[in-house]
Amino acid sequence: VNDLDERLVTFYRVVQHHPQALLDELTWLPRSRATFEELLAQPGVTDIQRAARWFAANKLSFASKGEHFGTSFVRPGASRERWHAGIFDLHERLDRVYIERLDWRELLPRYDRPGALFYVDPPYTAGHQYDVGAWGEEDHVALRDALFALEGAWVLSYDDSELVRDLYGEGCTIRSMTRSTSMANRSKTGVRFGEVVITPRKVDAMLPAG
Repeated sequence: VNDLDERLVTFYRVVQHHPQALLDELTWLPRSRATFEELLAQPGVTDIQRAARWFAANKLSFASKGEHFGTSFVRPGASRERWHAGIFDLHERLDRVYIERLDWRELLPRYDRPGALFYVDPPYTAGHQYDVGAWGEEDHVALRDALFALEGAWVLSYDDSELVRDLYGEGCTIRSMTRSTSMANRSKTGVRFGEVVITPRKVDAMLPAG
């Protein structure tokens, strides 16, 4: 698992090695606006504190963006029991997993080999509040070229945009879907946007029929 966000990587490592200490930090944390503002102002001293405060700030924020305190008239926030269960589930999943913080240009060739399968989730090209603008068109083209050169297989998730379809229209299968935005939780009608899952032909051959 790889991500350039140091806070997320620290969280993964703490969940992998110190799940109970992380839960001890979270146990008596009140769900309040004052607590949320304190978490943003003081990210913590130790890795365990930083992991706990990053996690709590995301859980207490609107749309899990870690920016604004989130409230809802539709459903209550997640219970502490669910926090605990989720952290222990992730702890088990991260057993024997390498946790990296590398640029994708370095990561892909380092782990590429016949039989490898990469799941790639780059910044989106055209909207939906997912790092749009973090990459220019040349970055999306460079990723396409690097994926096509891999010995291993890959699965790619993107926003459903004209640029993405132009880049992967040849030699790939593009599966379309829609999902609601986080804003839809506060809307009577809801808002949905398009996403795609892209696979090369060699991945399609691995999938069961139907």
